[in-house]
Amino acid sequence: MNNKTTHLINILTQLLDGKKLSSIDIRASNSNQYFCTIKNNGIELIEVIKPNLTNRGYHLERRLNLSDDNLKKAKQYLDKLKGIV
Repeated sequence: MNNKTTHLINILTQLLDGKKLSSIDIRASNSNQYFCTIKNNGIELIEVIKPNLTNRGYHLERRLNLSDDNLKKAKQYLDKLKGIV
């Protein structure tokens, strides 16, 4: 399993556990790519703009849309990443 897959599994697991995540929470280079990969697989994320604490910038805080269909898609994608198909 490569690093990208491991990061995706960790992020998706945390989102399924109900956590809110942003790119600053992920210890990986170019961490926004993982959220894009999740969305490109048909999983809906709710994104809220949050101001940075240290400058005038902002970041997106993301959480999983908790609709039944979306949760099913997220769990299926997680199983696929883990090799449980």
